Amino acid sequence: MRRILDKMFCNRKWCILIPILIAMLIYLLFVLFANTDNKINSIIALLIISALWFFGSFLVVYIQVKNTMCSEWF
Repeated sequence: MRRILDKMFCNRKWCILIPILIAMLIYLLFVLFANTDNKINSIIALLIISALWFFGSFLVVYIQVKNTMCSEWF
């Protein structure tokens, strides 16, 4: 797992830019094709939740990559 994380984070610009672009594409598709009763509230809530989720996940993985005590099996 450690080798996979090292390969994912070898190029810092791409490892940040690609997930953000994918999230923006999914968000745009939701805005265009969603069929909900209160679309404005759903769009705002989705934006806040997905931003928190992304940065939280990124922080956890980034900390594990920088942790020298992280075992190889993680």
